[in-house]
Amino acid sequence: MHTVLREWPQSFESSDESLSKGRHPLSTDIIEKLAQALREASFPILMDRAGTGHSSTEAHVSTELKPILVDKESLKRIEAFTRYRAHTYFVRAFGLATSIAGFSDVEPKLWEVVNELFRLWGSLGAATDDLQDIFLDFSSGIHSVCSVMAHLCVAEDAEIRPHCRQYVPATLLRDQRSRLKKYFCVTNSEINRTELIEFLKEIELDRALEQHLERQATLFTAKLGEAVLHFGFCAELLMEIAVVVSQDPEFFVPETYLNSFRDTQGEKARNMMNLRAGKFIAHNIIERFWPK
Repeated sequence: MHTVLREWPQSFESSDESLSKGRHPLSTDIIEKLAQALREASFPILMDRAGTGHSSTEAHVSTELKPILVDKESLKRIEAFTRYRAHTYFVRAFGLATSIAGFSDVEPKLWEVVNELFRLWGSLGAATDDLQDIFLDFSSGIHSVCSVMAHLCVAEDAEIRPHCRQYVPATLLRDQRSRLKKYFCVTNSEINRTELIEFLKEIELDRALEQHLERQATLFTAKLGEAVLHFGFCAELLMEIAVVVSQDPEFFVPETYLNSFRDTQGEKARNMMNLRAGKFIAHNIIERFWPK
């Protein structure tokens, strides 16, 4: 948006005397879209800093950061919350691109697919962002995907723990819960980064996150496939994007997968490849962004 505003003419001449000289109408529309995106995406950040963003309706809320509320809905709450920010920006940018391209609207079924892609992209993006901010989030007591998942990894209730943590002995869990407290809601200067990462490895946060992201990444890949198959998205271009995003020049997609888009009977092959792609995306996120 900022790039377009810099390049767009600041003023314009019009034969229509009813239009006063000033910013071009499209430029004004861009500014309005940008302002709306900032307002909508900033609101949950302010709530997060106030500690009111992730409490259930029954929980007592104060103006200070609260300890994380751990229950079966914990991860859904935080993901809905963090995803909203990313989704907002994607939607506004998409609307801006639509305007610049000269279209007044988007076909409803295409919008459904694109909107779902934004939603899943927002979830994956929030996780990568949280991994990069993990030290700040823990020391500040911010409710992020990583900090919530860490609390779930040591939860007393086995049903809400990640699958890889289902059978951890109760005595070990109690010890780990107690130790987690000293890393959460402390000043950044007090936190021992090396010690924290070792502890997070001990409670298998990396495995838990990878398993969780794998499901979302598989859905994301399937939705991309739907966009290619039904709306003419360029599969090869999407693969080029994957190479850039993953920063892996060796990344490639088997020809079997690309051919499955050209074959109406290739659903089984696509489903298998979606699972493999989901595993790759999740593993790649943890491999690249896990704090060193």
